[in-house]
Amino acid sequence: MPDINKDPNYLSYKSSLKSKEWYSRFKGKYVAFVEGKFVDNDSDKNTLLERVRKIFKEKSYFVTEVDRRSEVIDLPTPFLD
Repeated sequence: MPDINKDPNYLSYKSSLKSKEWYSRFKGKYVAFVEGKFVDNDSDKNTLLERVRKIFKEKSYFVTEVDRRSEVIDLPTPFLD
């Protein structure tokens, strides 16, 4: 099982949480990170997941609700051939 504390998407999320402005802007929304960068947000988890999966296909991504106590919603590993 991969160590989430080494995942660049998770680390970018944790870093973003340190910004009061970013936290205030996205608190209560679902956010997505791909390749260590914030890429999208939505108030609906399923809508965001559909969009991220469609756009980024097999890339590794991280999706969670913005909350300093939040749990991981989706952290897939790309399919390997």
